[in-house]
Amino acid sequence: MTITSYAVRKTARTALKKNWLNAVIACVAGLFSFILCVYAGSFFAIPAGDTAGNVLQVILAFFLLLPLFLGILRFYWRSLFGVQDNPLIIFYYFTEKRLYLRALKLWGALALRALVIGVLLFLPSWIAQLFAGSVIYDYLHLSIPLWTSNLLYVAQILRAAASVVLLFVMLRYYLSPILLIADEEMQVTEALHLSVLESKTSSLEFLALIGSFIGWGLLSILIFPLVFTLPYFLTACCVHGRFVFARYNKTVAAQTVPDEPPTYAANI
Repeated sequence: MTITSYAVRKTARTALKKNWLNAVIACVAGLFSFILCVYAGSFFAIPAGDTAGNVLQVILAFFLLLPLFLGILRFYWRSLFGVQDNPLIIFYYFTEKRLYLRALKLWGALALRALVIGVLLFLPSWIAQLFAGSVIYDYLHLSIPLWTSNLLYVAQILRAAASVVLLFVMLRYYLSPILLIADEEMQVTEALHLSVLESKTSSLEFLALIGSFIGWGLLSILIFPLVFTLPYFLTACCVHGRFVFARYNKTVAAQTVPDEPPTYAANI
């Protein structure tokens, strides 16, 4: 069963129809928090320097914005089941230490994977860039060979290839936040593992869904439409995840031998 972008968007609009006001409020609260973190880093950069300001923004993003984003995603996920939460529920992962650490563990695991895999993938381009420059040759007191200028193009090609590969590698984990939201008892490692399994057949469908929002994305450049387009997009992502889970569970159930425990049975 193919999960079409049209079906996902249509289901998302239906889910939002009776909850637009709360959905917009939740989105505005998230955007306001993002703006505050950006301005906090900018103001801090005035006396401390740009580097310190950027570091502060990264810290605020990891410890504040990412857990908040998980809460926002949870709000839209629950709306699919007819739950009309108070928009303040977006701060759900700040209400308990256990929940907050759970959110940080997820984003920390994803960041660590991206860092390690990224270093390995970009290493060849960095080496090519290094030999294309004059640092090594100046250190060794050697003249720069004429062919090193070609290494700049090689480095650019390797960098572009590494970016594409990193995108598709990390795309395997795109379902992990929704899995963690959908099952409150699921461990972070389990969510990451299941995301890898389930995304094998859904990654391209998810990219197609993102592509179908290009027009809405261009409209969002005007900033104000974001309060409408962002809830629509996040709800669509949740709908997509729900369809993927249903398809995966159905496939596993069909492959399970009677009287034997299933390899995966999600209460999603």
